[in-house]
Amino acid sequence: MRRLSLFFFSIIFVFSALNAQNHFRYPINYKIRLSGSFGELRKNHFHTGIDIKGSGNWKSNKAIAVMDGYISRIMVKPDGYGNALYINHPNGITSVYAHLNNFNKKITEIVRKIQYANKTWEINPDSLHIPVTKGEILGQIGNTGRSFGAHLHFELRNTTTEHPVNPFRFGIKPKDNIKPTLSMLKIVALDTAYNVLNSKKIRIQKSKKGNFFIYPSTIKYGAWRVGLEVLGFDKMSGAPNKNGIYSLLLKVNGEKVYQFKMDSLDFSKQNCLNAHIDNEEAKSNKKKYNRLYVLPGNNLDIYRVNTQKAIIPLYENKSSNVEIIAKDYDGNTSILKFKLKRDNKIIEPVPKLYNQHLSYGNKYFIKTFYYKLKIEKKDLFKDMFLFISKSENKKENDYSENISIFTNYEVFKNNVDLYIRPLVIDSLVDKICIVKIDDKKITNLGNDIVDGFFHTITKTGGTFRLMPDTIAPTIEPVNYKNKKTRYKKISFVIKDNFDTGGFAKEMSYNGYIDDKWVLFTYDKKKNRITHIFNKTLSKGKHQLKIVVIDDRGNKNVFEKDFWR
Repeated sequence: MRRLSLFFFSIIFVFSALNAQNHFRYPINYKIRLSGSFGELRKNHFHTGIDIKGSGNWKSNKAIAVMDGYISRIMVKPDGYGNALYINHPNGITSVYAHLNNFNKKITEIVRKIQYANKTWEINPDSLHIPVTKGEILGQIGNTGRSFGAHLHFELRNTTTEHPVNPFRFGIKPKDNIKPTLSMLKIVALDTAYNVLNSKKIRIQKSKKGNFFIYPSTIKYGAWRVGLEVLGFDKMSGAPNKNGIYSLLLKVNGEKVYQFKMDSLDFSKQNCLNAHIDNEEAKSNKKKYNRLYVLPGNNLDIYRVNTQKAIIPLYENKSSNVEIIAKDYDGNTSILKFKLKRDNKIIEPVPKLYNQHLSYGNKYFIKTFYYKLKIEKKDLFKDMFLFISKSENKKENDYSENISIFTNYEVFKNNVDLYIRPLVIDSLVDKICIVKIDDKKITNLGNDIVDGFFHTITKTGGTFRLMPDTIAPTIEPVNYKNKKTRYKKISFVIKDNFDTGGFAKEMSYNGYIDDKWVLFTYDKKKNRITHIFNKTLSKGKHQLKIVVIDDRGNKNVFEKDFWR
């Protein structure tokens, strides 16, 4: 009997061990606190992971493999995810660890081999097979790439589709007993094509008992049909950060007419963030209101009910009972209830400034002598109203007119094609590019040449023109001296006169010692490249050379001798 008991105990122990091995552990070794949640509304995209705060102790800030698997991809780049690892697991999920300050010794050696073999610091090999074990230290949590404070950006993705899934679904989450906050309600009068006629914002109040309400509780609004928008956030236990809301549900007269849940996302549909939010509020007031209705061109997969009834008809003699329900993943719930009626006086539409009305579902090719704008059917979320104008440049070397495109605060779903005719063709033709001018910032959008027009792509309006770029990037030493014996590393600040976007390539750089390529890391936030001297570098005189080239081929070279 005792042997039988031991046998069953052994079987249970083995199955428990296997089951534990097939579950994710935390990607850190300390209490999890978040500064960003899955699905959070960011600029032009949804947040596809969770941002885990550091522990406050640098030595403890290690990224940990959440399950056995193999590293399939390593990313090193100056923006985006910075230093990042992708680990494929046997359960069909890929874990991602981004913004790492550095990798462990094993991974660093592999990265260095790839960098030196390709003579580039920036790498992104995606067909690797480097085994890792659950609990293995992968590297140091950091601030590389587009990050503005040390943290671990952690993701889980479906390995086959690469769709990000909410890590909360796999138990990687903090404990949370704080319900979401609702702060503002916006009533938006709409026509039958989802065009905004006028709107009104109402502050949402919170009672001493923590309940949300508006006063008066019946809203009378002078419109035939309205959509609703709401501004809010969700705090989690143990951290003060205002994170995104996991779920918003709209009920009208007891019927569910709109709901989203942030369970998974699709990278190919990230552009629909600009249909999910109110763009005018985002651009004018830096506030991201959730639309509680769905625009025709918004094909996100986050919506859980049929949203055709989310546009609410208003009646003068009958109220509609409205509920907005905000939930976090743990079920903490906030509810706002009110009534909607039509006022007997219809509010006049706010006039729009436009000379081009683009109807949803159609394509357009707007042609003039000075410019052309090509818009495909797939490029619109709904109708758009553009005001396009041209004006003369009053400077020397005018290569084109200024082309201004005002979109009434909307954005295109996809990049559209912009063509600008050059007024002058001279020896600088290879240096000319299409630029976008915003608040004194100039962005080089690059170009190709099509039928005599300079051509680029853009998702937004603005002022565009042709401009030559003949200025080479600058190279400024940070700590350079001819005698470098005492220093372990050397740094330079490299800058270009234009930002880049569209077709334009960012400036490239290379460093050489004694005509041999050497590795310089690049911190884009500080515009700084850094080389750590190899211990095998011989004593004596050496030659350092740095070459930086921008999108238009303008080149700067720094050459100096130094001694070790």
